[in-house]
Amino acid sequence: MSTVTLVEAKTFLKCVHDEDDTLIQALIDTAEQWAMRTMRTTTLEVLETDIDAPSVPEDVKTAIKIHVNAHYGEPDPERVNKWSMVAEQILYPYKASEICV
Repeated sequence: MSTVTLVEAKTFLKCVHDEDDTLIQALIDTAEQWAMRTMRTTTLEVLETDIDAPSVPEDVKTAIKIHVNAHYGEPDPERVNKWSMVAEQILYPYKASEICV
């Protein structure tokens, strides 16, 4: 199950038709994998101090939607790089540190 729903992504994209639903879902799945690699983790859930159970922070969801937006339609490499960098900066505080042995 996706962290970002198809409806959430389509709302972010301002997409009102259903023709691209399969593509958008694939972009969501890819963006979530990208986010986990960027965060150096196997889950998007973060243990927040004010709640007992881990959850996915809204800014992590926003970074995923930005990444989907960057790749949706006819992606221009310059646009993809720009928005991917924005999304990566949003994820930066959640990045697990590398352990050097």
